[in-house]
Amino acid sequence: MRAKFTPSKYVRRGVAVVSLLFATTVLSSCGGASAGLGTSSSPCYAALPPAFQAVGSGGRMIGVRLLSSKNSRRLERVFQYKSGDKICLVAFEFPNPKSGKMTVTTDVDRIIGNFRLVFFDLSKSKVILVHQSNFLPVKFAHSFAIV
Repeated sequence: MRAKFTPSKYVRRGVAVVSLLFATTVLSSCGGASAGLGTSSSPCYAALPPAFQAVGSGGRMIGVRLLSSKNSRRLERVFQYKSGDKICLVAFEFPNPKSGKMTVTTDVDRIIGNFRLVFFDLSKSKVILVHQSNFLPVKFAHSFAIV
């Protein structure tokens, strides 16, 4: 008859510590970066298909933001749209019409380029405005990485 292998208490503790470290790393990476930037956009996934349909082809998506009520009120005045409770802003970059190339530059704190902004009202589940713009009105986490 064979003796059963029983791991020592040190092996079990080591496995438990490694498992705990792995779980902590995985769970903290799921929402840590977006939560720290204030760009949590999970509800805005519903806005992506209509936004892509609204702008057509030829561009690339820069990012999506769930606008705070403060930003939504500010942009409502600037872009002249009727704001809802929850507005998602989806930004797309398009080639410069003159050169045909993607050209993005910075001017003070502003990103300059050829953009199309799609405002999506989550409460109505519809696109409320598509606007051609030469600047990004709010910060997108990835938009500053391309400059």
